[in-house]
Amino acid sequence: MMLTRFFKIFLACTFFISMPELNELQAQIKLKNPPPRRTKPVKKPSPPPVARCSRKTDSLELVKFYNALGGPDWYNKWDLAQPVSTWHGVTTSKSGCVLEIILSNNNLKGTLPNPVLPGLYQLMIDEPGVQGIIPNFNNLANLKYLILKSDLLTGGIPKFDKLPELEYLDISSSQVTGTIPDLDKTPVLEELYLSGNFSGTLPDFGKLPKLHTLDITGTNLEGKLPAFEKIPLLRSLRISGTKISGKIPDWAQHVHLQNLDLSDNALSDQAPSFAIHSKLETLNLSGNQLAGPLPALPVSVNLSELMLQDNRFDGELKDYNMPKLRTLWLQNNNLRGAVPDFKGMPELRAIDLSNNKLSGAIPNFNRLPLLENLNLAHNQLTGVIPNFVKIPRLLTLQLNDNQLTGKIPEFSNLPKLMTLHFYNNPLKGKPPKFKKSPNLAEVKS
Repeated sequence: MMLTRFFKIFLACTFFISMPELNELQAQIKLKNPPPRRTKPVKKPSPPPVARCSRKTDSLELVKFYNALGGPDWYNKWDLAQPVSTWHGVTTSKSGCVLEIILSNNNLKGTLPNPVLPGLYQLMIDEPGVQGIIPNFNNLANLKYLILKSDLLTGGIPKFDKLPELEYLDISSSQVTGTIPDLDKTPVLEELYLSGNFSGTLPDFGKLPKLHTLDITGTNLEGKLPAFEKIPLLRSLRISGTKISGKIPDWAQHVHLQNLDLSDNALSDQAPSFAIHSKLETLNLSGNQLAGPLPALPVSVNLSELMLQDNRFDGELKDYNMPKLRTLWLQNNNLRGAVPDFKGMPELRAIDLSNNKLSGAIPNFNRLPLLENLNLAHNQLTGVIPNFVKIPRLLTLQLNDNQLTGKIPEFSNLPKLMTLHFYNNPLKGKPPKFKKSPNLAEVKS
């Protein structure tokens, strides 16, 4: 009895609530051991002005949240006898209002509740056991950051028409279906990430003028790719793994583009020119049905990854001038002509030109000292194999299925070489012992 009375007095002093209110709170909780020190999985943003809220009401909402998602079985349990500010993943204001709920890999299980927390500005639930239809969160008017990740979440993406302050939205679930809303009631949205089994067509998001990052994957999305003309600040665009078809828009107005990923769709026709996009850092158009010549690219000091593989590009391979390029993947196309020496790309680490119709001799790539992976397999290359004396960091070399002749070099300047393929070529003599390549584990001749 003395311990129970002490506990009630302690809670009353801590939360500044009356004894009747305390009885209501105590009826909903079971005391557990204190959790370990909290850690934050995401960077804490600057909070907006605190909305009108109640310490008591917020604490009761959190208890409901805890019980709905199997709190007693969490890895980091909430000690409900301690102040809310000590609960794992929860941040409060000085007045006790709940500002953040950030929970990841903590064994949450159950249906995602729709809490009433007017001061909350960040909600992150990255838990594989959380299930149910995604709420509209119409009682979180101050919310700025919403992250939900669980393959058990179902239903469609809500319109979120009661979240006017939302700036960051990230929802991922393989069971989320339906069409993607245009989110026209979230006018200050800056970053949008959606991954699910969506259908229908992709909105143009014409009411989101501040959007700078758009990342959407959805197996059954179809129709044409929007031009996104009313998103002038777009810097990063990824539309991947859909049935979207047709031509890639010109996008000449999107001069701020830094990252463009349109991989694994059904896009066709000729790729547009990207010559004016001088800020591009990555360009990925792989896994489509694009044809014609390779697209015009900017003379860019920023472009580091160029991935155009698994298409139907034809014509000659260009010797681009891209001094920061590290990855060049053009495999599985219909490219013809000679292989350039790529002297304008001294930072290259990986070149894959396999499964094309390239011909002529193999360059020695003397200007690529950082090259680690070279795949020229399944082409029509002729002549002798170079000794590659100026690319000492090479790890893998695949030259199989060509028309190469002469003897196989010793590769005495490739001490890091691990994989070597040169079968299906009319080469002479037996392979050497490659004594200068002690790490060589796979040789296919």
